[in-house]
Amino acid sequence: MEDSEFVQPAEGADVFDERQLQLIKSLPTTAYLVLGVLVVEDGELSAVDLKTRADFTLGMFYWAPAVSHIRRELARLLELGMVTEREVRTGRVRSTLRYQSTSRGERLLQRWSAALPETEPVVVKHPVLLRIWLASSDEPTQLLEALDRHIKSVRYRLDELHWGRRRAEDLGLDRRKDPHTRNAMAVQNYLFRSLYSEILNCEQLRDELARGTSQDPISRVNRQPGALHPRYREPSSGENERE
Repeated sequence: MEDSEFVQPAEGADVFDERQLQLIKSLPTTAYLVLGVLVVEDGELSAVDLKTRADFTLGMFYWAPAVSHIRRELARLLELGMVTEREVRTGRVRSTLRYQSTSRGERLLQRWSAALPETEPVVVKHPVLLRIWLASSDEPTQLLEALDRHIKSVRYRLDELHWGRRRAEDLGLDRRKDPHTRNAMAVQNYLFRSLYSEILNCEQLRDELARGTSQDPISRVNRQPGALHPRYREPSSGENERE
């Protein structure tokens, strides 16, 4: 998705000078994603913490920026007063910088998200489906192996999502009943359903491609065909009378 156009604050809202307005207009989507994680988490996070949170949230349906990009956007947001910065000592000589969203940052994020297009088509880039669509019918083995690798990869992402939720529970971050994080949790549940659906769809596709090969799904059934017999049916009263 292209960076959304900046929406000028309404009268009586936050006041920015000309330089700040130009800086806000130049903020990329990554800056708003970083700000969004801070707003949803509603606490102080370091750049590494932000990267971890983004991997288990945004990375599942959008993208998770690198730590270097996160630090760059934090510097811009800090200059605009969208976040605060605090140095926290983690040892005798080591320290880390922690950031938290401000009310000004939350208002900016709300204006930006409200301007996101609602009818923009969802672009699905599925390289495995493209390979199958372009492949000839005489290479089923390679296609089945590619599907197997894809299904394994999706299962790994699903396991990572389960691990992330369990880790959040252990750290007291899984606040499902908290209205502040209700939307984020709803999206996470959507991601669970999406990954399970992807596995089922790919397994059905694999069975369809495997028909007539040595990996035909019927080979998984260990049963003798046996003889077929017509089912017994009680004769109707009319049939009895005709007899």
